[in-house]
Amino acid sequence: MYLIRIFIIAMLSITVAHAEIRSTVDLNTVKQEVLASDKDTLVIFDVDMVLIMPTDEIFIKYVDHESGPFLEGVYKELNARHSPEQVDKYKSIISLSGHVQTVTPETPHVLNEIDRAGYKIIGLTLCETGSFGKISSLEKWRVDELKSLGIKFHHSFPNVTAGQLDKYIPNIQNYTSKYECSPCVVAGILFTCHVPKGEVLDAYLQQIDVKPRKIVFVDDKLKNLETVAKYCDQNNIAFVGFEYNAVKEQAKKFPMDLRLARLQFNVLEHAEVWLSDEQARNILHNLDK
Repeated sequence: MYLIRIFIIAMLSITVAHAEIRSTVDLNTVKQEVLASDKDTLVIFDVDMVLIMPTDEIFIKYVDHESGPFLEGVYKELNARHSPEQVDKYKSIISLSGHVQTVTPETPHVLNEIDRAGYKIIGLTLCETGSFGKISSLEKWRVDELKSLGIKFHHSFPNVTAGQLDKYIPNIQNYTSKYECSPCVVAGILFTCHVPKGEVLDAYLQQIDVKPRKIVFVDDKLKNLETVAKYCDQNNIAFVGFEYNAVKEQAKKFPMDLRLARLQFNVLEHAEVWLSDEQARNILHNLDK
């Protein structure tokens, strides 16, 4: 019995060391974990709400679910009045507005430090691919947007065109039929088209025949971390995940000004322009006077 007990404790210790998920609001914590790891560690960053975030409060408040019901109502009303193509056009105008910033001023510096230390970094995002509204290529738009903010991923990862990874992903048709796009890899970013991140990562690493000894993954959603942890567990890869809550903490500081958001969407619908929070506030201030 004593030997069995020792064996069980040892196995549990291995499991804890093999896959671990922590919470943090500081990317320097991630950097410390990476720099303490072997150089064949693969470092993965989610993009939205981890590296970059909106500047508009209505979208920042989406992370703590406060603005979710309002946005769902707005898009439902737009869909009732306009064609799906027109609604996509409105959404793309928001994306093209450039109202985006790094989550912290230090974000690009942390990535650059990890890169200079010799670790390979890739992005992993649920973002769709192909054209959308006024955006001819969501992949190019996202890569260019990140570059404008000083963020780029490792050049050694080969691009993979949409469709090439499908053969590695079980039940891929469930996703491609719904979102009408397939995962691809561009400039070191894995675009999953809403396929679980662990499955797309698995497919890509099979495609390029790479198996890291360890993966460090940063995401703002626990479920995404869990899908990659599952992949690592199935492939005997050490895993440390970080649930990054910096934007959630920032969102607590903002009141949700629905009057501001209603004006922004009203102007979007009638003038096809997305106002910044500052522009909308100035208009409301003048109206109130």
